[in-house]
Amino acid sequence: TLFAHADSSGDGLLSQEEFAEVMGDPSVKTWLAAQGLSVGDPDTLFRLLLSVKSPENQEELSAEELVAGVDRLKGPAKSVDVAELLFEQKKLYTTMAEAFKKLSPALSAELIQASETRSRPSHISA
Repeated sequence: TLFAHADSSGDGLLSQEEFAEVMGDPSVKTWLAAQGLSVGDPDTLFRLLLSVKSPENQEELSAEELVAGVDRLKGPAKSVDVAELLFEQKKLYTTMAEAFKKLSPALSAELIQASETRSRPSHISA
């Protein structure tokens, strides 16, 4: 199988190095393109595949995890995926803003002002 060919160590798992090596094979790129995945950067794709699997091993992928990851990532983004990403981004922004606020009142004021400027409709001036 393709996975067995890619698994040069024979341990039943793909490391990032093994994944990057097999991504040089045009037939692998063709298969992934047929699944709706673009392979501009193999390292980024590997990290994305790791991110959609269970957290116990965040270094390597099994054949099942690879297939499940490709299935999850293929095709256009769904509305729920975009909404989840926006929610997580807002949560991270809030956490960072709170940390900056504790670190420096002057920096916090600038951050709040920049945030207000970005969130204000363009037809409303300051």
